[in-house]
Amino acid sequence: MIEIKIFKLRFKTPLHIGADSTLREKVDTIIHSDTLYSALYDLAVRARSKIRDAISRREILLTSAFPYYEDGSEKIFFLPKPIFNFKIYGYDPKWDFELGKKLKKLTFVPSTWLESSDFIKEFLKNEISKKPDYLRETYAIDILPRVFVDRVTSSSNFYRMAQVFFHKGGLYFGVKFLSDGLEDEFRGLLKLLGDEGIGGRRSTGSGAFEFEEDKLVIKVPQGANFYLLLSLAVPSEDEMDNILKESSYELILRRGWFLLNTGHSLRRKSIWMFKEGSVLRKEIKGCAIDVTPGALSEYVHAANSEVYKFAYAFTIPVGLSHE
Repeated sequence: MIEIKIFKLRFKTPLHIGADSTLREKVDTIIHSDTLYSALYDLAVRARSKIRDAISRREILLTSAFPYYEDGSEKIFFLPKPIFNFKIYGYDPKWDFELGKKLKKLTFVPSTWLESSDFIKEFLKNEISKKPDYLRETYAIDILPRVFVDRVTSSSNFYRMAQVFFHKGGLYFGVKFLSDGLEDEFRGLLKLLGDEGIGGRRSTGSGAFEFEEDKLVIKVPQGANFYLLLSLAVPSEDEMDNILKESSYELILRRGWFLLNTGHSLRRKSIWMFKEGSVLRKEIKGCAIDVTPGALSEYVHAANSEVYKFAYAFTIPVGLSHE
């Protein structure tokens, strides 16, 4: 049995997490782990919190933030849909078409489905297409009209902005503290982050939240022989050997901008990461990746600075049929 400490985020305002797109109409419905790390790390630097060094030393592990449904005593914690390859795991090829139609529509699955000794068969048993769509009651994406007014010419431009609104539930993420004495400091930092907000459009109040602590309990099946990735991750150099053998995964390109103290914005180096839901044959720890742009050296006050992406792996064991 696995018991994961979780923090449930109840958003007081809409959330805007930009997807990997230039379109403002595209948004994510989760908060990727590297975004959580970056937000907490940046705030820890400004607040002079010891959480900064704890993150750098890999003493805190975070999952990405996934949806949860809550209505009275009923709670459902969703996890990313596992990525799998039928040929690798030895399933009857005729299942490809039958399962593919059902699984293609899924983004998340209830955490209880992973308690089966073979979660692919659990998908069939639960008749995916007939399950109540709790996600529709958890959140909705709305596209709102916006107008940009040029400060110099006063000319206006119309555009649309997508935001996520939460109803019955919100997002939650798991935490592992690998050193003692960090929990109280982490709670205080998360409280500050909730007041400041996370994601885009914070200047207009988006992304503000309150949090509540809970736990996610998963009964690990006997003979669990694979690892489900609940965060974005990049294997360290000594973990690269045979990492792809018998694994099913997707890669996601992470890129973006960061702000210097001078007010200048620079684009950080892009990096490919294993995506949440990847099913790995062996457990990995992940690492921190240097994404410092070469242009940073042009700024005197930032010449000796470095920018990192925290790509630590947070995995749980799962059962899969394997021949």
